[in-house]
Amino acid sequence: MNHTFHIPVLGLGYSIDTPLKVARYGITSVVSIVDDELTERMRQFHAQENKVDYTPIAKTEEDSRAKRITAYLNLLAELVASQFEQLKLQSFAAGNDIHNYFQLLPERSALKKLYLKMLTLSDSLEKKFLEKEIRSGMRPGGIDVNIMSKVDKVNYNAAGEALGNDYTDALAAMRGFANSNLESSVIISAGLNPRLYVYMEGCADFYPSAKGESRKKIVLKVSDYRSALIQAKMLAKKGLWVAEFRVESGLNCGGHAFATEGLLLGPILEEFKQKRSELYEELFQIYEAALLAKHRTAEIGDVEGRVVDGLIEGHTPANNVAHSDVSEGPAAGNTEEDHLRKAYSEKGYTVAEPAAFRITAQGGIGTAEEHNFLMDYYQLDAAGWGSPFLLVPEATNVDEQTLEALANASAEDFYVSNSSPLGVLFNNFRKSSSEEQRLQRIAKGRPGSPCNKKFLSTNTEFTETPICTASREYQHLKITELDKQELEPSVYKDRFEAITEKVCLCEGLCTSAYIKNKLLKPRENTAVSICPGPNLSYFSRIYSLKEMVSHIYGREEITFKMSRPNLFINELNLYVDYLKKDISLQLKDLNTKKAKYFEKFSEQLFKGIEYYRSLIPELKLSTMIQVQELQNQLINAEVKLRMITQDIQRSA
Repeated sequence: MNHTFHIPVLGLGYSIDTPLKVARYGITSVVSIVDDELTERMRQFHAQENKVDYTPIAKTEEDSRAKRITAYLNLLAELVASQFEQLKLQSFAAGNDIHNYFQLLPERSALKKLYLKMLTLSDSLEKKFLEKEIRSGMRPGGIDVNIMSKVDKVNYNAAGEALGNDYTDALAAMRGFANSNLESSVIISAGLNPRLYVYMEGCADFYPSAKGESRKKIVLKVSDYRSALIQAKMLAKKGLWVAEFRVESGLNCGGHAFATEGLLLGPILEEFKQKRSELYEELFQIYEAALLAKHRTAEIGDVEGRVVDGLIEGHTPANNVAHSDVSEGPAAGNTEEDHLRKAYSEKGYTVAEPAAFRITAQGGIGTAEEHNFLMDYYQLDAAGWGSPFLLVPEATNVDEQTLEALANASAEDFYVSNSSPLGVLFNNFRKSSSEEQRLQRIAKGRPGSPCNKKFLSTNTEFTETPICTASREYQHLKITELDKQELEPSVYKDRFEAITEKVCLCEGLCTSAYIKNKLLKPRENTAVSICPGPNLSYFSRIYSLKEMVSHIYGREEITFKMSRPNLFINELNLYVDYLKKDISLQLKDLNTKKAKYFEKFSEQLFKGIEYYRSLIPELKLSTMIQVQELQNQLINAEVKLRMITQDIQRSA
């Protein structure tokens, strides 16, 4: 890809059609496919806007969830391809989209260098040759999709009967992507779902062609090296290759925040950097064995062993390796894998070696210096910029009221909450209209939300069929139970607030897209939920796409509304504050297991601080004042952390 950044998934509706806005400029973005009602309504909207035939897919239709997702992704692919082909045909005159395409590219782009050279030439044969070469080198941005693996509720038919594993939310969404015309990536986030991996094993587009390339690629969003290794090995054992590891800061990100046990972004990326080759070799051995066992091989075409022909899918043809050659078992002293490899090699076949996986990072990046440092020092392939694009109307769906509130917000307006029904920390915004509505409902004695979509319905505490903890039904039942316990007022207040803090995300994270595109239905909820990362608090206004991309690449510098610490310091402080809060909530009931967890957490933070001290020379700060400031920030974090650990020791 020509760009060195991507736009990660932003809630449900905020980046639902971002590819239509940025892909023609070569910028890759990620679409959430959690909500098939949203994809269906956006498909109707964009089909009508672009005068494309639209046939509705009713919710009652068999396998409607997968079909709706496939249809929407196919429309995105069709429209982006049309946009890009039109762009490529334009002249290179200033003001045309093709001119903007190259203006947005980073200076390090080889294609941009050719473009700038072409502009210096007068009309000549060389210029025409360069123009042709440049056009052939242009690529649209990817239309990637995100599936939250744990958002995987069971679905039922009209008679109330479970439809079966293949129709759960995550598996149906994966089928929707697998059946689409896209040649792009699925980003799997929110942890491990073995059932989803089993399903993916049956999706043909994830397997390699004769040249080792797949039509659809797998990206794992991970919080640390260990989780990446575990998940990638599980996939490799099924013959599925992870094309990218997307490392996300546990707390310095938008959306759900999965706090690691004190592992910080810098040390995590260092481990990936140091073990990159080792990881590839380990995964390839497992992957190769799986493909051999599935008889998925390709012909060796020359002395260098390059694969040039014929993927064998799911069977062994008579002119390749006879069944007896691969089923007699291993020779003495060899593994079955060695036997299979030898049998295929003797017949001139091998497993195509996949391209090296990409490693990218995201969460809290705010300056070109930070972007370039991550790219160069950790040898990343790209970096994700998410929350700042919420302030770029050209790229995302943020309604005007929320947009103004974000642009004028203070640091205190961005906070980590327990408002998600998933029971995972969630980045929240105090000035959102959904937060205002939540408080109004409590004041009226009607806490909770109507639950229409039920994507996050997982609780069976009071009901046989799972319900959502943000629903009015659940909160009524839970508060009724609470009322019977005759608790102290302060204890009752804390527990009441914990119950009523949960909010509906299924609707709230879509509403802004409906408002901006004038798609709200009569009597539909107008309250907007939004989940920006804390890094957004430093950005002070609404930006154009050109301004934000130029800021990322250092051509223009956005002025922050307040002094902004380094990316690593910001994350470190978030973790120290998180640990302090977590300990304070559990000091009264601190047991040995919890104490050991907190000790390990703090130990990892101390190691992270030492790592950053050793990294200061590599940061190449321009003045000694900056170096001293960074050292002081590390000292302050360390002092704060030592005070916290003393609390643990006194209470253990």
